[in-house]
Amino acid sequence: AVTVPEGVAIIGVDPSTRLGQQTVGDVEAQGIGTKTFDLIATNGENSVKHVSVAFRYRMDDSQAPPFEKTAAADISVGGPAMSLNFDVPGQVFAGQVFDVSLAYRNNSKTAFQNTKLVFDYPQMFQFQTASSSPSTGNNEWDLGTLAPDGQGSVMVTGSVTGGQQAFFAMGVHLQVELNGHRYDLGAQTTNIGIQTTPLALSISVNRKTN
Repeated sequence: AVTVPEGVAIIGVDPSTRLGQQTVGDVEAQGIGTKTFDLIATNGENSVKHVSVAFRYRMDDSQAPPFEKTAAADISVGGPAMSLNFDVPGQVFAGQVFDVSLAYRNNSKTAFQNTKLVFDYPQMFQFQTASSSPSTGNNEWDLGTLAPDGQGSVMVTGSVTGGQQAFFAMGVHLQVELNGHRYDLGAQTTNIGIQTTPLALSISVNRKTN
């Protein structure tokens, strides 16, 4: 049984699963064997992840509680396998049409299949168009296989409504499919300020506002 911390997933099971188990079967005297768990670090850039393993066994057919042998390892996580970089204006006017550009790159030596780029729009964002047609709705793009050093970009055009000096967050994450399950390998969020429109309207009747 292997236990992984938050930010590490066991490939082949649900990404939220923290415990993975494999059955060994009978072990003969002086027997030697190997079991492999494939793991993937989904976040925690430049951190250390603690992974523990427990080997549980019984002697013969005894119904007594099993014996247990444990081991642990600290795994260093370096830079992200997938890098995501926003190019956005620092501030926009309410109702102004603006562009949000996202560049992505596979920094690893592994080709990732069935990759998907997902934008997380705030409620106030009104999508208008994009540099390429979304695969699902207006915020998901199927990128196919992303080879090592593979890269590309997606630009989204839209507008927002909001009050003076308000901010909104635009997020994006990149998913890959491994053994039938989808895992997030990169996530970025950027904040954009909202200014009131430079044009104002006021209405009066008989020179009175009431």
